[in-house]
Amino acid sequence: MDMKEQIQEYVAPDLSEFDKSLAVMAEDMKIVKETVGVFKEEIIIIRDSVNDSVDMMRDTKHDLRDEIIRTEKLLEKVENDIDKLEDEATALMDRTKTDARNMINDANNRFNDKVSGLEGFVKRELNTLEEDLNRKLQKSLDNPLANRN
Repeated sequence: MDMKEQIQEYVAPDLSEFDKSLAVMAEDMKIVKETVGVFKEEIIIIRDSVNDSVDMMRDTKHDLRDEIIRTEKLLEKVENDIDKLEDEATALMDRTKTDARNMINDANNRFNDKVSGLEGFVKRELNTLEEDLNRKLQKSLDNPLANRN
């Protein structure tokens, strides 16, 4: 019976302040949820932007790598071409030196041949003149009166 009496005499505590606090907390939670929702949207936008940036950087990295490889191949080709040109220039220089030496030697030989030919001609002419002079001298000596003019 005591229990029955206690139950009937029971007065519910005044929870109105508690209900008000809960209502304020519920309103605060609603504001927090809205704020979190805004941050969540911003975070999603930032994440998407970062992912786009990462994709773009990855593409740029691959493009740069391809461009570097292409440039290296071009440089290698240019170096090979320069090496070939140097070899060709050296060969041309050697041929030119050889040709110049040959031309000089040919000119020298022709000059020597001309000089030798002239020496022979001059000797023959001198011999002819000497013989002619000796003959005239001998003729004059043989007949001193014949050449008195």
